[in-house]
Amino acid sequence: MASFNYLEEIPEFKNFASICIEAEKRWRTDTPVSCVKEIRTALEMAIRWVYHTDIKLISENISQNNLYDLMSNKKFSCIIGTKLTNELHYIRKKGNIATHENGINIDKNVANTCMKYLFNFIQWMEATYCKKHYKKRSFEENSIIDTLSDNLKTIGVAVGGVIAGVIGTVIFSSKNKA
Repeated sequence: MASFNYLEEIPEFKNFASICIEAEKRWRTDTPVSCVKEIRTALEMAIRWVYHTDIKLISENISQNNLYDLMSNKKFSCIIGTKLTNELHYIRKKGNIATHENGINIDKNVANTCMKYLFNFIQWMEATYCKKHYKKRSFEENSIIDTLSDNLKTIGVAVGGVIAGVIGTVIFSSKNKA
């Protein structure tokens, strides 16, 4: 099971659900740099959603604000707390490196950390703003690895079956000719 697919079932999150799901797909199949860029985009969309939803932030003029300005807003930082603020700044910084510095030092571990931090923030958003849908979830890092492993096993079995079939045909044809 993927960590973000459930977001499609929450109507309030429809504006950024697909980008979170896409980020997770890239995490599984693409380069860490591409993944971190997508995570940063998902984060910005989610934060903008919070600004449009939270009564304490609605009055803020965010149309011209960049991600750093949104995250550094004292009201926003107070609402989400220090731990989440630090995690979100980590994503922002790594996303900037991925985008503007050709992904220097962006590896699988950085992508994993960014994905986990995005998951933490989305869980916080759900618990804070969509209580009727909230369910405590765990980040499914292992299921991603298991899914990839299962896919490789399936491919291996299929290829092995084809090879065995070809070898069997060759052997059977050789015996019939003899």
